[in-house]
Amino acid sequence: MIIDEQQRQAVITGHFNEFIYHEQQMGPWRFVMTLQFNEKGLITHQQDWINYTPKADFMMGKNLNKTIP
Repeated sequence: MIIDEQQRQAVITGHFNEFIYHEQQMGPWRFVMTLQFNEKGLITHQQDWINYTPKADFMMGKNLNKTIP
């Protein structure tokens, strides 16, 4: 997590753990979230990037989520 108090902004990175959904293994999924806060500390803007699915399922690419330590 990176917090810039002067700009009232936070950037959070991490991953969602693996789980089973309808008998299919899902995850782990990497994510990045950015939050912007107003002067009262309330979130005024949120932007999320979540790498939901293995690229191999759709684009024949490598599953970069599997490299999560």
